[in-house]
This record gives sequence, C-alpha cells and structure tokens, in this order.
Amino acid sequence: MRSEGAVAVRLLGVTSALVWTWLLFAGTGAAAAPGPGLAETFSPESLIERQLEELSLDSVRQIVTGLDAEVKDHLPELDLRRIIFEGDGVDAGRLARALAGAFWREVRLNIALLGQLVLLGVLCALLRAAAQAGGGAEAADVALMLSLLVLLLLGLHAFRAAVQLASGTLKSMVSFMQAMLPPLATMLAAAGGVTSAAIFHPILYVTVTGIGTLVDAMLVPAVFACAALSVAGAVSQDFPVGRLEGLLRSAVMTALGLCFIAFFAVVQVRGALAPVADGFAFRTAKFLTGTFVPLVGGKIADAMDVIVGGSVLIKNALGAFGMTAVAVMTAFPLVKLFSIFAVFRVATALVEPVTDPRLVQAMAGLSNSLALLLAGLITAALMFFVAITVVVGVGNTAAVMR
Repeated sequence: MRSEGAVAVRLLGVTSALVWTWLLFAGTGAAAAPGPGLAETFSPESLIERQLEELSLDSVRQIVTGLDAEVKDHLPELDLRRIIFEGDGVDAGRLARALAGAFWREVRLNIALLGQLVLLGVLCALLRAAAQAGGGAEAADVALMLSLLVLLLLGLHAFRAAVQLASGTLKSMVSFMQAMLPPLATMLAAAGGVTSAAIFHPILYVTVTGIGTLVDAMLVPAVFACAALSVAGAVSQDFPVGRLEGLLRSAVMTALGLCFIAFFAVVQVRGALAPVADGFAFRTAKFLTGTFVPLVGGKIADAMDVIVGGSVLIKNALGAFGMTAVAVMTAFPLVKLFSIFAVFRVATALVEPVTDPRLVQAMAGLSNSLALLLAGLITAALMFFVAITVVVGVGNTAAVMR
C-alpha cells in the first residue's frame, strides 16, 4: 500500500507540475498573440527563453566573479543562451597553451628555490668532507644538522604556499558546487526527473560539502605530518620514523580512495532506479492528460514533450558549464603545485650523487608530501566532476525513458 501511494503521489506531482507549466506558458502566449500565435508559443526557442528568464543563476555568477583572474579568463561566459543556440564553450587549444604557459612561468618563478636546494646539497657535501678530513665526526653531524634546518625553512616556505593554494582551491570548488546544485536540481525536476531531483539534491549537497571539508581537514595536517616525519627521520638515525611516515601516507591515500568509492557507490545506487521511475511517471502522466482532459488534453500532452525537451537542453548546458568550470578551477592550481613538486624532484636527483643520503631522504620526503597534496586535490575535483556528470546523465536517462 505504501508503494502504491508513493506512485500515486509521484504521478499526481508530475501531472500537476507539467499541466500548470503548460497553462502558464499557454496563458502568456494567448495574451500576447491569440490564435495563430499558439504555434510560436510552443516553439522550442520561445519556451527555452522563458525558462531561462525564470532560472536564477545569481549565486553561480557571484562565485565565478570571485575566482582568480587567470581562471575567469579561460572560462566560457555564463550565458546559457549562447551555449545552447551557438555551442559556445571553452577553447581547448587556448586553454592548453595557457596551462603550458602557466607551468613554465611557475618553473621560472621557482628556479630560485631549485638553485637554493642544489646549493644546499653541495654545501652540505663540502662541509661534510671538510669535517671528515679534520677527523671530526661530530663536526660532520653538525654540518648536516645545519643543512637540514635550512632545508626545513625552505621546505616550510614552499609548503605554506602549496597548502594555502590547495586549501583555497578546495573551498572555491565546494562553494561553486553548492551554488550549482540548486539550479541543476531545478532543471532536473523540470525535465521530468522529480524523483531524481528529490533524491540527488540533498545527497549531493551534503556529500559534496562533507567530502570537501573532510579532504581539507584531513589532507593539510597529513601533509605537514608526513613532511615533519621525513625530516625528523633524516635528522636522527637513532629515532627511525620511516615506517610511521609510510603508514600515515598509506592511510591518507586509502581514506581518499574510500571516500571516492563511497561517493560513487551512493550516487550510482541511488540513481539506478530513479530515472526509470521518473520515465514511467511521465509516460503515465501524458497518457492520463491526453485521455481524460477534455478538448485540450492532446495539446497538453504534446506540449509536455516540448517543455521537457527545453528543460533538458538548459540542464545539459548548465552541466557543461559546471564541468568546464570545475576542470579549469582545478587545472591552474594543479599546474602550480606540480611545478613545486617538479622542483623538489629535480633538486633531489641532482644532489643525490654528491651529498649526504640523509639530506636526500629529507628532500624526497618533502616531494612525496607534495605528491600527497596533489592526489587529494585531484580526488576532490574528480568527485565534483562526477557529481555534475551524474545529475546530467540521470536527467538524460529519464528523458530517454519517457
């Protein structure tokens, strides 16, 4: 009985929403141009224009306005009319050239860091050789300790910039997703996916916010802890912490993987049956309207297809903009983080043949911590990208099922 009542409520909701939408558009069109203007009223272009006028994207525009200027320059304009009717989108070639230019610009900016790290390794080797030649093992250890302290200062400066960049990017993406999900859910419901919108909007909103906060809260302390353990293990051979550092890094990577799997599983399981139910409800609503509504029932049933088709186009255009924005918002910070990671990797490879192995171990640990930061940011971006893709795909599936 409960399932039958739920189906009845769903059918009533879909039918009422679509009928009232049709009456609204029909009334507006009749007042503007009675008689022959009815065909124009139900033309796809006019219906899409009216739906776009009613769709509020102020929160999305506010988030986009607050983005970094470099990111905004490579985002398509948030004009759904141009995206739908003109196919306006991101210029992939221009974006690729901009990313390559940003990478080399960051490398040039970090050349000083690379030179400092290489010089540090060479000085450490010279001090160690001089101390050993003088017969003082303790002096060699003091030289190594000073080199490690200087490395720690350089690493902390680079890490502070990298962590602030990653944390700011995560917060921007979470705010953008929180602004994108309400209009996406609205257009999903307007496209006939009432059940899908009711399921996905709260789930995705809570999941995106929770996972973004969790990644930010878990990743930043873990990166600093791994870096500190790598340097501490290199400083004191009597206090080995390499296994502890590896355990912490493995735990963070496992947690990131589990978050992604759990998110993907929840979205897929929840979305498996919702499009089928929406398609069935829509077909039933069309049948009931066309059969039992006197005189205009057939026209209302035909108008449903036009209205839903326009809603699907708007939803897909908004989803395309959202996926593009997430990709661009992630790409430029990733390029900057990767440039710092590459500098540490190159410096480690250059000084390894001449300097103390413990200094090489500390530098390798710092670069591994940066790799952990990159992995966390990529994982969060993939989850947000999948969230938009699933909402768009579920709406398209519901449209096909109808």
